[in-house]
Amino acid sequence: MNRFFTEDIAGGEARITGEDVRHITRVLRLAAGDRIAVCDGHGTEYDAAILRASESEVVCSLSDARRSESEPVHAVTLFQGLPKAGKMETIVQKCVELGAAAIVPTLCSRCVALPTRDYEKKRQRYQRVALEAAKQSRRGVIPEVYGVQTLEQIDVRAFDTALVAYEDERGRL
Repeated sequence: MNRFFTEDIAGGEARITGEDVRHITRVLRLAAGDRIAVCDGHGTEYDAAILRASESEVVCSLSDARRSESEPVHAVTLFQGLPKAGKMETIVQKCVELGAAAIVPTLCSRCVALPTRDYEKKRQRYQRVALEAAKQSRRGVIPEVYGVQTLEQIDVRAFDTALVAYEDERGRL
C-alpha cells in the first residue's frame, strides 16, 4: 500500500498537499475509493480511503489508527562529519532506512568539505531525501536533518550513550 505523510489530520480526515498530490493523482492514478496509508510523521499511521482529489489536495477518510511498528526501540542520532562532494544524500538515505531518528552534519577538524552560504538549500534537499527514504522504508517518523554543528556545540549529556567511530582509535575516550 502506498504511504504518504501529512500533519493535516483532524476530524477523521487527512489532507495531503504539495508534490504528493501530483504523485497520487497523475503517477499512481488513484481516485476516490482507493486505499492508501497515511502517517502523521510522529509515529501514528492510518488506513485511509481517498474521498476526493483535486489539483491542490487529496482528502482521505481515516480508519485504524496505530503506532508504526517499523520504528526502532532506541532513538539514534547520527552526528556525521561533513563528507566530500555529494555523499551526504546517500548517507541520509541509508541512515533513515536503517532507523536513525535524527542526522546532524558535523564540522570536524579533519573535514575537507566546508559548509557554504547556501547550505540551507542543501539541508532542505537532505530533508526531502529523508522524507522519501522514510516513505520507501515504511517509517512512521520523518527523521530531522539539522543544520551544521561543530563538535564543541554538541552536548553529549543530552544523550544516554555517545559512541565515536574513528578508524585509527586504539582506546576509549
